[in-house]
Amino acid sequence: MEESQYDQATIEVNGTEVWRNPASGHLQDTSWTLQTVDISAIADNNPNVVVTFRLVSDSGLQFGGWNIDDRSEEHTSELQSH
Repeated sequence: MEESQYDQATIEVNGTEVWRNPASGHLQDTSWTLQTVDISAIADNNPNVVVTFRLVSDSGLQFGGWNIDDRSEEHTSELQSH
């Protein structure tokens, strides 16, 4: 995907942007890569979480868009000592 001045790829959680493709430099993965996005600031203690993957593209260069597979969410918590 092109840099974000041309193509805007975002991940939003409950309408808040938590990730955006870089402003400079194209993203061109040649294999599957693991990506981690921390959404805890928005999702913690929220029973209604909506994750949105958005891609807005221009008519310039044509690269691949999103390739999402095996999405997962993990809950982590800190242990409290008494």
